[in-house]
Amino acid sequence: MARLSNLRNSSTRWFDALPEKVRDEIEASSTVVKASEGQVVVRQGDDVRGLYGVVTGELQAIGTTTTGQDALIAIHRPSDWFGFLACADRGEYVVSVVATTDCDLRFLAMPAIERIFFQDPGMMRLFYAPQIAVNRATMHYLTEHLSYSPIQRLANRLLDLALSPYNEYIPIRTLHAVTQEQLAFSTLHSRQWTNRMLKQMSDMGLINVSRRTIEILDIEGLEKIADVGLPEG
Repeated sequence: MARLSNLRNSSTRWFDALPEKVRDEIEASSTVVKASEGQVVVRQGDDVRGLYGVVTGELQAIGTTTTGQDALIAIHRPSDWFGFLACADRGEYVVSVVATTDCDLRFLAMPAIERIFFQDPGMMRLFYAPQIAVNRATMHYLTEHLSYSPIQRLANRLLDLALSPYNEYIPIRTLHAVTQEQLAFSTLHSRQWTNRMLKQMSDMGLINVSRRTIEILDIEGLEKIADVGLPEG
């Protein structure tokens, strides 16, 4: 059975910040959901149903533009939860979440969320904390993005995808099922230009690129590129 042990033992700030009684109530009130590779768990524009926690596997959060282009927003891994924004305002899911591997998930439906979190202001603040953190990071990114060079944008995007939206700083070294087209679209560059920058990073020993997989070899070096760009000369 897909229990919450992975979530409970992880470094996730949100789940660990909850009182033990509440964590137990979430486990008792949630149900097991299995998703197969390629399955859409939530679809952008669907009415909210509840919150999902990742126990095993990986999923991609993908936003679709009005012109039909898909943008890779985030990668969800074990200990992540998703659906906070839709649950907070009882609105639609703002992105689709697609399983890139077979996954075990825990699903906490809206009635349980309202019972557990929305009866007390203190619990409401705990529930909103992950989405507030994402909003702050987004504002920072939008501000800094204006001054980034192309290779800084790409380095920052790789680092973003290597981190959970909600976890402490424990980067994942290998990015699975991430295409150059996705990276190009999310950094506003052509596929050819993105390929050239990836090769440059590979030549510098920062990453290793293979088919649909990018392995980060030097986190600190990639962070330096993200912060200040390439050294002169």
